Amino acid sequence: MLNITLDASTKSVDINECEEQDHGCDYCENAYGGYQCTCPAGFELADDDKHCVDVDECTAGEDETDESGSICSHECHNTIGSFECRCPDAFHLNNDRRTCVRDFCQDLYENPNKTRCSHECVDEVEGFRCHCPEGYLLDEVDQKTCHSAYSCEENQRKRCEPGRCRKVGSGDYRCECPDGYVQNDHSCHDRDECLLGRHDCSHECHNTVGSYRCSCPVGLTLSVDGKTCDDVDECA
Repeated sequence: MLNITLDASTKSVDINECEEQDHGCDYCENAYGGYQCTCPAGFELADDDKHCVDVDECTAGEDETDESGSICSHECHNTIGSFECRCPDAFHLNNDRRTCVRDFCQDLYENPNKTRCSHECVDEVEGFRCHCPEGYLLDEVDQKTCHSAYSCEENQRKRCEPGRCRKVGSGDYRCECPDGYVQNDHSCHDRDECLLGRHDCSHECHNTVGSYRCSCPVGLTLSVDGKTCDDVDECA
């Protein structure tokens, strides 16, 4: 039945039910002689034809889908009244906000929402990899963050003294020992240059901590180079 009224001149005048009646719609649209319940984009009418419910675009699909029939090329996440596409690691959303394309170094720095390499980025055929400079190690989990290679535990650092402790993996480390020392069993030990024959003494070698010293037998004197022995002229 048409819901109209007549004015003084007997002309029909439409009644705006959306403004004047309890129509029960979440969203009401007036029509001549009546009204209808509608919903904004991203919603649809419930079974009562009055209230609006969210449309799950990820499962319902849309006209604008890719060849696989999915609204997103990779991952679709429904939101209230809409949806968003997401990409796996090493990919980012294209300008259409639906298609995922592989990351290259330039993409990391053009897209402020993308996690970047903390130090150096290296392009490869199928994307990129993060690289760390000398003295740093790449995080084994995120593969993007560089951590100091010398951030060892206190007991590890002490075992490496007088050298430096360097991490080489999850929970493991190695010692970088100074000259005169050798790494053995995750610690720095004095190297006996005399015993190993790694010295420049012409005659006698005496090992010291981290080094060695040369000496001469009776009748000879140590030269200014500290290594060779010169004859002593007892007659002079």
